[in-house]
Amino acid sequence: HGFVMQYGPLQQVSFGELDLADAFFDSLREDYAEFGEWFARKSAHTAWTIRGEDGKLCGFLYLKVESDALTDVSPMRPAAARLKAGTFKVEAHGTRLGERFIRLILDQALERGVEEIYVTVFPKHGKLIELFARWGFEDVGEKRTANGVERVLAKPMRYRAAGDHKDYPIVNVHGRRLRLLAIYPEFHTRLFPDSKLNTEGDDVIQDLSHTNSILKIYIGWSRAAAELRPGDVVVIYRTKDEARGAAWYSAVATSVCVLDTVLRAKDFTGENDFVARCAAYSIFTEDELRKFWRTRKHSLVVLRMLYNFALPKRPNRKALVEQAGLDAEERWSVLSLTRDQFNAILRLGCADERLIVDQT
Repeated sequence: HGFVMQYGPLQQVSFGELDLADAFFDSLREDYAEFGEWFARKSAHTAWTIRGEDGKLCGFLYLKVESDALTDVSPMRPAAARLKAGTFKVEAHGTRLGERFIRLILDQALERGVEEIYVTVFPKHGKLIELFARWGFEDVGEKRTANGVERVLAKPMRYRAAGDHKDYPIVNVHGRRLRLLAIYPEFHTRLFPDSKLNTEGDDVIQDLSHTNSILKIYIGWSRAAAELRPGDVVVIYRTKDEARGAAWYSAVATSVCVLDTVLRAKDFTGENDFVARCAAYSIFTEDELRKFWRTRKHSLVVLRMLYNFALPKRPNRKALVEQAGLDAEERWSVLSLTRDQFNAILRLGCADERLIVDQT
């Protein structure tokens, strides 16, 4: 039913710690005659890797910041601050692994303040090209070497009105409904592992968003959740944590998502279809999903959303009421937000201003 193997965390390791003889690198050696020599030269450099639950390498990414004109591609590209995904390979079982790397590439591009990201890929790697295209990379030319002809795929780090997936992680709030969606702590940590709270200090987190896939599935059964619509911009609100005291201090806004799809039971052909379509992106086990279908099918709401960004600082309920103007008397399961309230939440959360635009 489309279940995926479990992957460990993304780790930054030096080339020297990796085994070039690992069968994982065979396809890279086949594609690039100079791969072994290049790998050896990079022994002090680092790459991002991920391993499966069996401990085997199943993802590798080398990133490099460049500023010169790209004279080795046709048509040539002018000088600019760029992040190059220099060597990238995933052995994905399902799509989440590729997404986690796309997410990492975008996070690193934001962190390094580049104008563009690019990668070169041989046409035979169709699935990889599809993955990049889905998240806004466009074919801008070709690169010819002794190894053959590669496509050059690039994504500018600015808003292009190309659609929520292609413009990801940037959110256009123009004309959109703004909502706050409450999630219980035990589900929140499973759904957004990088939005775990740092209980020391002021609830400031180190955002490790590369622990995350981009798409998330939220399953609920409240009438309010059923009123959400694709395109809604949603602030995720982690409800009161019993271990940390009153909601006034322990309930917090954590992240911003854009709703992609809203599904009800009638949108699935049956239990197996529901399980298959929810499993890869849901925090629930197959048994939990089957139980939901059998016991709560009629009120079931499945929300698929893009996880655009975490708030570096987590405003608590006290701040949301006193400084963002939310109504403490209302029930906050799904709450409509005004533009001023939403802006105040972003400000209190120290959100990266580059990630929000208001364009017709």
